[in-house]
Amino acid sequence: GTIPPMIGSLSRLRFMRAGTNLLTGSIPTEIGNLQDAESFDFHENTLNGTIPTEVGEITQLRNFLAYGNELSGTIPTEFGGIFVMQQLNLHLNRLSGSIPTELSNCRTLRGLDVGRNQITGNIGTILDNLPSSLVTLFLHVMPLNGTLPPSVSRLSLLNAFSIQDNRVSGSLPSEIGRLSWLNVFAASQNLLTGTVPSEIGQLTRLVRLQFGENQLNGTLPDELSNLSDLAILDLSENQFSGSPTALATLPNLEILYLQDNMFDDVGGICDGNMMMGTANISTFSANSCNADDQTSTIACPCCTECCFVPWNGTCLAS
Repeated sequence: GTIPPMIGSLSRLRFMRAGTNLLTGSIPTEIGNLQDAESFDFHENTLNGTIPTEVGEITQLRNFLAYGNELSGTIPTEFGGIFVMQQLNLHLNRLSGSIPTELSNCRTLRGLDVGRNQITGNIGTILDNLPSSLVTLFLHVMPLNGTLPPSVSRLSLLNAFSIQDNRVSGSLPSEIGRLSWLNVFAASQNLLTGTVPSEIGQLTRLVRLQFGENQLNGTLPDELSNLSDLAILDLSENQFSGSPTALATLPNLEILYLQDNMFDDVGGICDGNMMMGTANISTFSANSCNADDQTSTIACPCCTECCFVPWNGTCLAS
């Protein structure tokens, strides 16, 4: 079914939960009449059309969840006039244009997810115009460009931050180390260059760190050994060199991808005498799965994923 325009007559409506209900059609402009509404949940339907600008008239709205639809057009600047907004999730739609700078007015916004849309813009400009109240920020799988600014540190409450699969370039700013509450930092599939700053080692709450498929280089900082809660680490398809010895004693590491780099060895990760770290690793890949690539093959007796073995020319599972 559809959301009827008559919904605007339900003047006392406060919460609407209509997720996964096979809804079609557009969101009627009449929702702007619902002055007492606090939460709209339209997730995972097939709603299309634009988000009505009248949503900005609902000044008590705290949650607007419309992920997994077919919404198009731009994100209304009027969201910036809803000062009590806490969650805005528009993930996986067909939205275009830019992220409104007016969102900086939403001083209580804790969660923003606009990933998997066609939104464009400069990552630095976007981050500089978001409220410092954010706890989760998902900007993945979009054509965002530019460099991560040192001012990213102002988002000091971030728990999860994803810019995966964009066109973000340049180096990782050392100020990233000030995001001390981070559990998840996903920046794979970008154009990042330079070395991993030692300040990454200050993010001691990290559980997942993803830098795969970039152009990062140099040796890994020893400070990575401080990430004792780290469970998932992806450094694959970069230009790292040296030995990843900083990873050998991480006690909670479960998934580790090091393939397609220029490491000299696996840095003691496979040492059977170690009392920490390797016992928990369930997935480990250190070499290319491309049988034509023999340039970075290193001995890895404890690898669990496809590793090119030069003496028999095959890709083995273990």
